[in-house]
Amino acid sequence: MDANKNGRYVAYNGIDCAFCTDVSDSVVLIDAPIIEEGGNEMICAECDGGYAIGAYSISEKTEQLGDGLVKITRKLTNISDTEHTFKLIFALRTSYKPSKYLIPCVSYNGNEWGEGKEPKGLVSEDGELWVHSYERTSIPSCTLTETKDVAVSLFASNETRESLVSACAIKPHADGTLEQRIYWPITEAPYTYCDNDKYTDRYDEYITLGAGESFECAAYILVSKPKYENYGIIDTLDRALDIFPFEHERNRSCEELWRLGIEYSRLLLREHKGRTVFSTGIHPTANGYYFVPHYEVGWCGQNIMNARMLVLEYLRTGEKKLLQAAPFKEMFTFPKGMLKKYFKAALPVTLNESAWALGTVTYSWVF
Repeated sequence: MDANKNGRYVAYNGIDCAFCTDVSDSVVLIDAPIIEEGGNEMICAECDGGYAIGAYSISEKTEQLGDGLVKITRKLTNISDTEHTFKLIFALRTSYKPSKYLIPCVSYNGNEWGEGKEPKGLVSEDGELWVHSYERTSIPSCTLTETKDVAVSLFASNETRESLVSACAIKPHADGTLEQRIYWPITEAPYTYCDNDKYTDRYDEYITLGAGESFECAAYILVSKPKYENYGIIDTLDRALDIFPFEHERNRSCEELWRLGIEYSRLLLREHKGRTVFSTGIHPTANGYYFVPHYEVGWCGQNIMNARMLVLEYLRTGEKKLLQAAPFKEMFTFPKGMLKKYFKAALPVTLNESAWALGTVTYSWVF
């Protein structure tokens, strides 16, 4: 990683983090503020304990909140005598080469699997950086990079509307390090993912400051050691619950939610080839909805859950109609050829595991 004389290095000892001066001791480099104006990015220079470039002066306040959590507040002031329109970018760059990255609810290590057209990788096919609105992420404008030894997350503060309304991205570098970014205000680029497998034009908002006016925002950095490999997000989620307490009151009771769930499970039951089975879902239309003509356990087994809910509702109410979809005899019958197919697929695995177990027992007995 190239040293940035205007940035600050952060070290981590497995418990808490601290600022340091040597890249060899660091896990990340907090870059100097970046101003995007007219499509061009400008890195600020250190100036009188803060940063400055052109028409902009930026002061910075750092708070170490313990257990690897740091809050950084930046206040940008237009020191010129004319109005300026721009974006503000907060960036930090890893000193390590991450084995995994995550943008919660948006990108799991680049969404490499599947045939969908959702954003894949960190840059588009056009070579432009993917930038996603804070409204898409479960933690405002959150990005996370990690190895089995360290995880670093960056996310926006919600203390003010100005600080919350933001976007995030992860920029790859040729040496394998990654640069985690927050943009203020919202940016969706190079396109906006507007519907399932559909895109529309990019979306941009800007900050406009008159002479002497200021803009203030804050971001959190959390450095932690994953309890398990690829589990770096767990510490971030735990800390986020403290930083962003859930203060909304529920608008439906648990009993009402259960009733609605049972109604929906019943609704999914359809007649198919002489049997009553669960559809995998419902799609809305201009005139109502239609049932997906597809019948299976479903993604993550949701139709097993639906069946279980109906059984539990029967045990609670004694309503026999709930079990009529599965006559007793059908629970113990199998399609012709099913057992043959099962043993054909399972037998090699069973023999392999049996041989492994026998070898393990023999090794333990001998040694």
